Amino acid sequence: MSLSSNINIFKSIVRNIDTSGYSFVFIFHLSENNHPYLKYWLQHVDNLGVVSIPYSELPNVRFSIEKTTKVYTPALNEIPNCIFQICQDNSDKKIVLVEIGGYSAQVAHLLDNVVLAVEDTNQGHWNFENNTDKLTFPVVSMAQAHLKKLEDHLIGDSIVYSTQMLLRKYFKQDYVLGKRVLVLSYGGIGSSVCKSLKALKADVSVYDIDPLKQAQAYFEGFRIVKKIDALSTANIIIGCSGKQSIKFNELRFINNGALLVSGSSKQVEFPYDKIKEHIVRNQGVELDEVKVAGKNFFIAYKGQPINFLHDSALGDIFEIQMSLLCSCIEYGLKSKLKPGIYNIPIEYQRAIAKQYVERKISRI
Repeated sequence: MSLSSNINIFKSIVRNIDTSGYSFVFIFHLSENNHPYLKYWLQHVDNLGVVSIPYSELPNVRFSIEKTTKVYTPALNEIPNCIFQICQDNSDKKIVLVEIGGYSAQVAHLLDNVVLAVEDTNQGHWNFENNTDKLTFPVVSMAQAHLKKLEDHLIGDSIVYSTQMLLRKYFKQDYVLGKRVLVLSYGGIGSSVCKSLKALKADVSVYDIDPLKQAQAYFEGFRIVKKIDALSTANIIIGCSGKQSIKFNELRFINNGALLVSGSSKQVEFPYDKIKEHIVRNQGVELDEVKVAGKNFFIAYKGQPINFLHDSALGDIFEIQMSLLCSCIEYGLKSKLKPGIYNIPIEYQRAIAKQYVERKISRI
């Protein structure tokens, strides 16, 4: 094991893409995970700056990136307008957007000089799908790629780790052992959260709107429940749907003293814009105590993805993900794509996997 990051696969892809004539805008997490990749990328492409996603920004990473390029720091809901302004201020440029979250989807119809966007997350993929009629450029997405799914179990572990750290810090050194935990959604990340919790002897229940996912959860050994019934008994509720998993009018059913945790991107799992009006006490950005309909409960990290409290560390597999995002650019620039959403082809995924496996395979 090395303390330094080996990102040679990523570097080779960056070097081999012809980016001449294009200018790049990165909408990115300024986290330790992303830092070496973003820094290398910025040194090898013409760029117009980095738009920092606020809930994951680390001051030391921002300081480092600011030595290389301009860093924009809008509030979360101001990111789409920030992207529009950058594009408008550089109207003579052919712009490529490197996205984590699909923020440009809301203003896509105004971005006349964007020639390509690439997207990392399901949340971003759905944002573009919901705004397909606005698209004036192609979007190449890795969100549903086979290689992307490899990180799900690590994200699940990261979510549970950060939840435990919060319990220890604010709830008298508490632990998930024996706690009734309701996981909302049994997709890739939700299922990995369930398995991580089960290994720690938590009492896990699952709710999903899709009966196929409910059946899968049941046959994989988890109790499946009706959401409203489970809200009233759960000690911890972890939303992993990538969409709003609890409506404001459902909060009255929540168990007194329960902890709400988001395991998906942005601030979508819970209606935090309404919840924040009912905060009775907070512990900085990490924890709010809320009172709604006579019920007192807690919400972690203002409804933002809890794993970013501890930099969402994913280790070695992160090189695969960043290499895949880079390959989305390679595919998008080489292909004559019309406006729309495209999944990264399997041959690009195999090429990355082959290089990674050859580096890791045991030599006997």
